[in-house]
Amino acid sequence: SALSISATAAYFSIIGLATMFPGAQGSIIIMGTVLELGKIIAAIWLHTNWNKTSKLIRYYLFAAVGVLMLITSMGIFGFLSKSYIVHEAEADKELAQIAQVDNQISREKDLIKKYEESIKESQEKQNSASQTKVNFIEIEEARIGKISEISKQSISTENENIKRWRERVQVMDEAMALVKSKTGLFSNTKKKIEELETVQKEEREDLKLKIASAESRIQSTQEEMQANIKEIQSKIEDFQNAVIKSASENNASNNIQLLINDSQNKIDALEIQKFDIQKRVSALEVEVGPVKYIVELFGDLGKKDLGLGTAVRLVIIALIFVFDPLAVLLVVVSVASF
Repeated sequence: SALSISATAAYFSIIGLATMFPGAQGSIIIMGTVLELGKIIAAIWLHTNWNKTSKLIRYYLFAAVGVLMLITSMGIFGFLSKSYIVHEAEADKELAQIAQVDNQISREKDLIKKYEESIKESQEKQNSASQTKVNFIEIEEARIGKISEISKQSISTENENIKRWRERVQVMDEAMALVKSKTGLFSNTKKKIEELETVQKEEREDLKLKIASAESRIQSTQEEMQANIKEIQSKIEDFQNAVIKSASENNASNNIQLLINDSQNKIDALEIQKFDIQKRVSALEVEVGPVKYIVELFGDLGKKDLGLGTAVRLVIIALIFVFDPLAVLLVVVSVASF
């Protein structure tokens, strides 16, 4: 156990140090390897010959082992920090894409606003409001289709998540059934069932909450879609009742309306693109879900909100506090036991 922990700590430390000094990775790996071996040997020798050696050598080796443990912990911190930084950079990249899409949507909406103002001025001059109303009806009908499409995609995604979570619940149920089926003269089925229930309890509750939340979101999406469609249909009906046939066409207004339709189509396409990016962001957030729970735990205990990065650093510090020191002490204790 001591050697496995020490080897793992050495691996993490060497990779972390190599990451910190990318210009000399090969040299760092060699240096880290020999220093890790020297640290273990120095700790064993120092423990064995503590009362036999001079104070100068004793205190130097003691300080050297301590410094090497600190360096190992720094390497482990760098290794674990890099994995989170890479994940955070990916999330920031996706969020930057969402911001870019929002800017594009804002520009298209500004163009639509200018086009609509131009149409309004033209209609006031030429008294041809009927054609604009017809075009508006067409846009609203297109919006109904877009709203239905986006809602169906959202519902489909939630249903896939629910299916996956329910399959996980089924796997746990099958594991429980397997334990319950193992009965015999010397079996301890009840204890195993209780242990398995304890192990599965937190995950079952988490899956239950996720499924309930997803079903709630599906219901909210359906209700929102129906409300939006009903509102649009009401507008369409009002405009249809107010349509007035015009004797002449307003070519300028028609051309501007085409530009509006084109911008609206671009906005719809950008909304779909944004929805896909948000799905990827949600997937990334799921991956750091346990860390978010740790953040909430620290907030509950300390009555203070911590950032996600701070919580990750605290977890890493907790790991390195018992990683290499535990490895060195286990090696020394095992040698003493032998």
